[in-house]
Amino acid sequence: MSSDIKITEAELKAFISEQKSMQAQLEEANTILSIREEELELLRIKTEKYAEKKSLLEGKETELQSLQVKLQQQNQERLGGEEREKELEKELQDSLAIYRQYAELFQNYTNVRVQLEDLESQSGEFKKALNLVQELWRRLGELESKLAILQGAGKTV
Repeated sequence: MSSDIKITEAELKAFISEQKSMQAQLEEANTILSIREEELELLRIKTEKYAEKKSLLEGKETELQSLQVKLQQQNQERLGGEEREKELEKELQDSLAIYRQYAELFQNYTNVRVQLEDLESQSGEFKKALNLVQELWRRLGELESKLAILQGAGKTV
């Protein structure tokens, strides 16, 4: 018992066209995934740098606190000196400027972290899409194989 499956030239052309379209989609998905992975790596590097800067600023903050304690001790030793008041004022202004830098860097770090999480999420979505396209390719290969078998069977009949 043999079954004759006939595929018209139009159906074959449509099948080939669909195959080419799927190949283009797969290539585009691979390109996008590659770009996203590069962006993800850049954001990881930025995150590491921000973490280093944050650590450095935390060390500076500790150092500033220590300086403030020393300043308070010195101030008690030299009560009322105008020169000492000017020095303390400058150190406090410097401390405030450093604290503002720290706050800005911490905000930048937070923003980069959010971007990194967004890219990781997008990367997961692209991987799912790529897996779907790969599954379609596998199915397409099976259909091509069946088609070749059926065409071969049709020629021998």
